[in-house]
Amino acid sequence: MNHRLQRAVEPTEALDDATGSRIVAVRAEFRGPLPPPSILRAYKEAGPDIPERIVRMAERQAEGRIKVARLEAEADVRLEGRGQIFAFVLALSLLVLAGFLVHAGRTEFAVTVFLTDALGLVGMFLLSRRDRMRPGNSTTARD
Repeated sequence: MNHRLQRAVEPTEALDDATGSRIVAVRAEFRGPLPPPSILRAYKEAGPDIPERIVRMAERQAEGRIKVARLEAEADVRLEGRGQIFAFVLALSLLVLAGFLVHAGRTEFAVTVFLTDALGLVGMFLLSRRDRMRPGNSTTARD
């Protein structure tokens, strides 16, 4: 809970000359899922169940955010796994093509296909490691 006051302004006072009364305006802002205790107490004066409803609402919102984060993480894992499968199939296909080219006597093309395949795999591996090692990334490289 963050009860820190975001911004405070000085109270503005105006004197109504006709009635002699004062009008005071105060503005306060807070940031976070729950208002500060002083505001919750004021809500309780308006209705005894209002603070409890506000707390339940904040709990439901937190649960929703946690669920969305979990679903995003699971989707990322599935996507990464699918990408690895496609990369494996592509690499294997290129290796088979290189083998077929060697068998057909086209060694220069076979070497080109093989080197392209190998360099592409090494490049993808290095790029994925670099992205994992980047500061601020939530995942870390696994050795």
